[in-house]
Amino acid sequence: WQHEHASAALFRRVVDREGLLDGVFGAHGLVEQDVKFVQELIFGAPGDAPPGWVWAGRGADKAFLYEIVANHRNGIDVDKFDYFRRDAYHLNIPVSFDCDRLIMHARAIRDPAGAWT
Repeated sequence: WQHEHASAALFRRVVDREGLLDGVFGAHGLVEQDVKFVQELIFGAPGDAPPGWVWAGRGADKAFLYEIVANHRNGIDVDKFDYFRRDAYHLNIPVSFDCDRLIMHARAIRDPAGAWT
């Protein structure tokens, strides 16, 4: 069992059960490819997808998007930000780290190989 696989399956179930592609998602121009993309964001990388998953991706020029939710390059991602906030809140511990500021000032840049990161 893997948390990411369960999260992606839950997302898929909600989309299907609630008819989101025919409803609110569709109203905003989202299609099946977008739902699959969200699931892939949750996995983080093709090697982390469940067995048999056919990775669609978004192309090399958009590969940096996969670092937002599950960053395997440096571990800094919105999933960790969620842990910090939630855990600190429930433990009543003050947090001095401002993840909103980091997100607002983050930029995609090209690495030495020319890939966006």
